[in-house]
Amino acid sequence: MKLQELKVGAELTLIVEWGTNHYEIPMKIVLSMQDRVFVSAFSYNGTTVDLASVKNYNGMIFHMVYNDPEDKKRLTWKCVSLETREVKQKIYYEVLANTFSSESREENRRNQVRLPIRKPCKIELKDNGFSLDGEVYDISQGGISFRCDTDLDLVGVNLLVQFSDEVRDHSFDLDIPCRCVRRLFDTEKGVNHFGCQIISMDRDILSYIALKTANLQAEAAAAKRKEEEQAAMQMAKKNEEE
Repeated sequence: MKLQELKVGAELTLIVEWGTNHYEIPMKIVLSMQDRVFVSAFSYNGTTVDLASVKNYNGMIFHMVYNDPEDKKRLTWKCVSLETREVKQKIYYEVLANTFSSESREENRRNQVRLPIRKPCKIELKDNGFSLDGEVYDISQGGISFRCDTDLDLVGVNLLVQFSDEVRDHSFDLDIPCRCVRRLFDTEKGVNHFGCQIISMDRDILSYIALKTANLQAEAAAAKRKEEEQAAMQMAKKNEEE
């Protein structure tokens, strides 16, 4: 798929790579043309950020990401170029045609299923024992991510993520050794989102992931059955009325 094939109003994520820093900025397509699109600009403290300014943002790399709500695919356009444009006294980013004329790539940063956690955690830096408070966002058999309000650059650092959870009457107190590989900035929450690769998995971690997966699947199946039952009841009621 080409980026200009998306409809006006489609929600995208602009991923900004600047050295070891990664930022995610939500935006929407406001105008789609044959060879270009315009997207909403990013504002900070009421001022539009001119990301196209080479002088101020030299070395930045931009990628566009679209999470397709229908087939659940993550489509990515790598290394796009932006130009800041003013249209009717409003500022937009123009994504130039020569950077996205090729087809999108389907991408999944972590092939394993991600399990939502949303539990408070303690993050310990293995080298010096310094610890931070945060929130575990999700986990899979290959990685774990957490949110943390810190200015520290944890990319490349070995960590120990500690949190507790209860699944199907089983209590878990987990210590997960990992290495931080990515930092994203959540513009809505105003905190850093760190992605990590799990270094080793003990029996407790594997059991936790297995039970959490089974529990999530059971909840999804129950929700689907309830939806089907409600649809059947509505159909029966409609037939009675007719």
